[in-house]
Amino acid sequence: MGEAFGADLEVRSIPGRSTEQILDDGADVVLGAFEDVPPVVSQRHLFSDPFVCVVRADHPRVRAAMSLKTYLDLHHLEVLPAPLARPGLRIERALGSKAAQRRVTVRVPYFSLAARVLAESDLVLTMTRSFARVLLELGSLKVVPSPVKVPLQRFSLIWHRRHDGDRAHASLREAIARICVDRFGDTL
Repeated sequence: MGEAFGADLEVRSIPGRSTEQILDDGADVVLGAFEDVPPVVSQRHLFSDPFVCVVRADHPRVRAAMSLKTYLDLHHLEVLPAPLARPGLRIERALGSKAAQRRVTVRVPYFSLAARVLAESDLVLTMTRSFARVLLELGSLKVVPSPVKVPLQRFSLIWHRRHDGDRAHASLREAIARICVDRFGDTL
């Protein structure tokens, strides 16, 4: 992809900071889930993703679906891709008064490691459906609907407004958007 635009491509994890700070660190465009975007930052919604649960394929307590009771009884895995990430916050909010019953007993920094841990344990990971599909390629896993009604995760591109009129930058953003639509099947 970088060759097509005559640019170098670097993929980094996003630290848990403001969108403006992330862009000030030298990123030209960032793909992620952003809640508060300041006026100096442009944003383009790419797709929305529901939350699902991932468990090992032969999990003894999870068949094609899972009850909320089973969900709360199981031990949970979380992926912390950045030091200040809070991946369980949306789940805790959705659980409300039952949030304290969800026991996260394992945290890992990489999704590839999460797939391995899930395949060899009875843990459950709650994550977005699109990224869960990627995990299925890494291990003997299955995806089931989440018994918790977590609001859809909105994924967007962000960039400094100073790039709004830059044709090369716009072409790069368009290419990223097309890849996301092709991969995740949502419309722009």
